[in-house]
Amino acid sequence: MIRTWKAVPPPARDYSPEAREILDRFLEFARFPLLHRTQSLENGRVLEWLDLRFSVPGRAFPFVLRLHLDAQGRLQNWLLGRSGGERH
Repeated sequence: MIRTWKAVPPPARDYSPEAREILDRFLEFARFPLLHRTQSLENGRVLEWLDLRFSVPGRAFPFVLRLHLDAQGRLQNWLLGRSGGERH
């Protein structure tokens, strides 16, 4: 089975230094990074990054980076872990 992925365009705003450091470290690790999902929230935005080298049909991604940013792009919280039970 061939799966195609479509990247989400990154937000136009700058990241805070804390968010930038976390994202930079993930991008250093990831071989095939993809901004998979962005979600607008009342108080900001959540960005979800994947590393496609770990994509196995029917299994959750083991290394997903979620950044929760406020409306000014400042880091609210972050999580590195499995995708939330989703099957890709």
